[in-house]
Amino acid sequence: YDAPVYAKTYVHRVGRTARAGASGRAFTLLRHEEAKFFKRMLAKVGNSALTKHKVESSKTEAWTEQYRAALASVKRSVAAENGRGLEKGS
Repeated sequence: YDAPVYAKTYVHRVGRTARAGASGRAFTLLRHEEAKFFKRMLAKVGNSALTKHKVESSKTEAWTEQYRAALASVKRSVAAENGRGLEKGS
């Protein structure tokens, strides 16, 4: 997912764990340039409890191929749905 732009979207995503009756933590991966906007969004809903965890790119390189494969799979699925007339709003 992209970083949420609206607090309502973020609360909805994070709330899935709570609605399932479990406790947990939410991690949002952000690029450096996204952090300022994310903090501002959270401040609007009264949440300033953030902990920054820097992840070195060398730690994420192992996921690159999996990520690319997942994106390709999503593209194929969307193309197949569009081909069956399942376009958004149908």
